[in-house]
Amino acid sequence: MKIKVVKFGGSSLASGAGFLRVKNIIEADESRRFVVVSAPGRRYKDDEKVTDLLLASKNDKDAFQRAAERFRGIAAELDAFGMQQILAGEMDKIYKEYDLNPTEAYLASRGEYLNAFIMAALLKRTFIDAATIVRFGADGAPDNAKTKELIREALSGCERAVIPGFYGSNHLGEIRTFSRGGSDITGSLVAAALNADLYENWTDVSGVYEKDPRLHENPRRYRYIAYSDMRNLAEAGMTVLHPEALNPAEESRIPIRVKNSFRPNEEGTLISNGEYEELV
Repeated sequence: MKIKVVKFGGSSLASGAGFLRVKNIIEADESRRFVVVSAPGRRYKDDEKVTDLLLASKNDKDAFQRAAERFRGIAAELDAFGMQQILAGEMDKIYKEYDLNPTEAYLASRGEYLNAFIMAALLKRTFIDAATIVRFGADGAPDNAKTKELIREALSGCERAVIPGFYGSNHLGEIRTFSRGGSDITGSLVAAALNADLYENWTDVSGVYEKDPRLHENPRRYRYIAYSDMRNLAEAGMTVLHPEALNPAEESRIPIRVKNSFRPNEEGTLISNGEYEELV
C-alpha cells in the first residue's frame, strides 16, 4: 500500500467543523496513513492562535484559561463522538503540570499535543507523542538522523497514526520546539523516515503562488516547482511552507504537494526534484 504523510495546519483545525472537514479528507484516500497536526489557529480575523495563548500563559493564567476554552469548544462541537469525555483526562494532566510552573516549550507544545490527541480519537488511530520520536541534541538543535531512526522504530508495524507537530524532546526528556511553522518540519521528517510516496502539506491556500493570494487579486499559481526554487521563496518570507521542511524531503526525494483543506479538490502545487516551474 502506498504511504502518504499528511500535515494539517492550524487554520484547518481551528474548530470542530474543521476537524470534521479534515477527517473527510483523510478518509477519502486510504494511503493517507500518517497524520501530523498543528495547534488550532485563528477562526476569524481578530481571533487568537492557541500557541500564542499558551506562550503568553507562562506569565498570564487568563491566557491559559482562554487556550483551554478553545479546546473545550472544539470538544463540545465534536461531542457526538464523545470527545468531551475523551479530552477531559488529558486536560486534567495539563492543568496539574501548569500548577508546577512548566517550561515555556512544554506549554507551547500542548496545542499540537491536544489537537493530535483529538484527531487520533476522531479517526480511531494510534496516537504517537512527538516527544518520543522527534529528538533534539544537547545544544538544542534538531537531530534529524536520530529522529528518523526513532520514527522508523515507533511506526514499524503501525498501519495508521496521528502525530503532533512542532515539538520533540532532548536526551533528558525535556520538551523542545522547532521555530514557528515547525509542524511542517515534523511532517517532512516522518515522510523521509518512512520513505513515503508523497508528503501532503494542507493549509488555507491552494498551492504556492507568485504573490500571497490573501493579499493580492488573482496571482498566478505554480503548478510545479523545484525544491530549490521553493526554498528561495520560503527564505524570502513566503509562509506557505517552512524552509527547513524542504531538507528531509529533498534528501529522500519525497515530493511535497501543497493543498487547500477548504478546497480539497483543487490541484495545489507539487514541489519536487524537477528543475522547472510552471505557472497557471
